[in-house]
Amino acid sequence: MHTPRLLSAALALAAAALLSACGGGSKDDEDATVGPPPARPIAGAEGRWAGRTSTGYDVLMTVLDTGETWGVYTRGPDIHGAFHGSSTSGAGGRLRGSAAMIDFARASQVHSSLYEGSFTPKRQIEVGFVFDVFSGSYLPEYERPATALAIAGQYQGVVGGWPVPLALTINADGGLVSTYPSAACLVRGSVGPRPGGRGVHDMRASFTGDGCPLPHGSGVAGIAVLDGARLTITSVAPSLVDFFVFQGSR
Repeated sequence: MHTPRLLSAALALAAAALLSACGGGSKDDEDATVGPPPARPIAGAEGRWAGRTSTGYDVLMTVLDTGETWGVYTRGPDIHGAFHGSSTSGAGGRLRGSAAMIDFARASQVHSSLYEGSFTPKRQIEVGFVFDVFSGSYLPEYERPATALAIAGQYQGVVGGWPVPLALTINADGGLVSTYPSAACLVRGSVGPRPGGRGVHDMRASFTGDGCPLPHGSGVAGIAVLDGARLTITSVAPSLVDFFVFQGSR
């Protein structure tokens, strides 16, 4: 007369075991989420580097995982120059590359330059250009994944080679638009996190109007990086002659 009760208990235990095997009865399983794959290790001279040149300019240099390299020269609030090129580096701590370089202080002259130097991964870098030597330190912010929400906002700043202040708004959906001086120039584009989980955004923009930093109808592509409240955009047209370099704060 105890058989039905024993059978019921056995069935209940079997059901509980089945639910546990399928993950249906575990809070840990319910809370588990599948996150993005971890970013691969930093390779070679990859990263963001900040420092100063032997001629007294402050430089922000970014070497992407592809070897594509961007840099901005500033002194105080003024943008004096920029460069875009390609770098190769390896485990031996040597770096070399070539770049198109623009000098906004000299009528926006553009020239090509070879460079080479040495680095300690994620610590120090020294690069010799034709006219000076850049010594910089690694910025660990490069390893913090970029997000659209973090970079969204309105930025007031300056443009290399252009005397008029510029205001740019980046929306939460990645849309980029100028809000001043809208009557003379309209800048439209997009900003979005680069693949790979690093603190760098891809950026594209076009220019409409006769009062723009670049000729009417021009388009550029480059990168945008955020340091606290400061936004730095470094970009260039396909001709590698027309650069759009912006630095501003929220």
